[in-house]
Amino acid sequence: MRRRLLIAVGMQFCILRLLHARWMSMYLLLAYSLTPAQFDAAALDKHWISKNYWQCYKEALKAQKKYPDQALPLIYEASCLLQLQTHKKIVKRKTFSIVRISEIMLKARNKKNSGEHAALHKHLLSTIQDSLIKNANQRYLAPLAIRSQETSDSKTEKEYQTQLSLALKQKKIAESIFNNFHKTFNRKSETWKSKYDQSLDYTIDGFDFEEYDHPLYRLCNTAKNESYLNDIEIQLFYFTNLARINPALFRNTYLKKYLPETFTSQKSSSEYENSLNEDLLRMTPKPLLFPDKDLWKAALAHAEDLGNSGLTGHNSTDGTYCFDRIKTIAGKDASSENCAYGPNRSFSILMLLLIDEGIPSKGHRYNQLGESKLAGIAHRPHKVYGWNTVFDFQ
Repeated sequence: MRRRLLIAVGMQFCILRLLHARWMSMYLLLAYSLTPAQFDAAALDKHWISKNYWQCYKEALKAQKKYPDQALPLIYEASCLLQLQTHKKIVKRKTFSIVRISEIMLKARNKKNSGEHAALHKHLLSTIQDSLIKNANQRYLAPLAIRSQETSDSKTEKEYQTQLSLALKQKKIAESIFNNFHKTFNRKSETWKSKYDQSLDYTIDGFDFEEYDHPLYRLCNTAKNESYLNDIEIQLFYFTNLARINPALFRNTYLKKYLPETFTSQKSSSEYENSLNEDLLRMTPKPLLFPDKDLWKAALAHAEDLGNSGLTGHNSTDGTYCFDRIKTIAGKDASSENCAYGPNRSFSILMLLLIDEGIPSKGHRYNQLGESKLAGIAHRPHKVYGWNTVFDFQ
């Protein structure tokens, strides 16, 4: 009897051991299945490197569902959308949108990014950023330069109102894009520092304004990649564009710092300085000014001609009329020309032309802030005045 009892107890113990082992195995299996899998970007990398962007895009969407806390699938989605802008399926679904991509990038900013993909992450961010700036500038900023005008022609007025409505709508879209952009690529981020701080170092003592720490104003640096221009010429495009695309902000920052007396009740003793203040306040935004190498050749020829001779003016030393010179050298017509003498700093050159002291027509000011979209700028030594700068506009 005792022996039978021991055998029964032993069998129960073995059964319990077996059951325990089974339950432990099931527990471990369950625990393993509940542990989040490590994100593996190999498939995405493979499709991206082989330029199979459509497959990479689909894999990125799947990866977002599987790894909702990861940034890289979002980065890949945005990158692929940029590459697939004309893909028939993307066009049909109306999936591509600068606004959407900016929103994807903003969403990705707060996600995790594994260290092994940090370099790729940074590269893709830079690529997307450059593409967004280019697209947003072409699609949304150009129509914002429409200026108010009065006309008695009802047809022209109707067309203008249509354009104005479109511009206002696009202005709202543009603001949305760049505000998302601003939040995504803040000034302290490594992407921002590596991509922009090195290419936009035009600081002026005492002229550091937080208002310009926004991706929108990096658009003003239109000449940054033009190797044939010197630093002064590149900077002149930047500062001129700051005044053109947001004259009111330029007035409340740079002008207020440069000519504080024009903001007092007594005003400045110079009517030209006071009128610049008023013009910037009521002026509508103008298109960005882009460099043109042919116009630069014409401006360079004149800057060197005047510099070597010590003369001033718009005609060449051999008597050639300025617009004939530009037509001959650049192979195109110009709308206007500005010449400045003396300063060797970009901002000082610009302010000399904007104030336009002693010129009743203020022609230099209106050329700098006019409707032109292209310019050639040449800054060279001058025999009498030290330096001279020539602007040829179209």
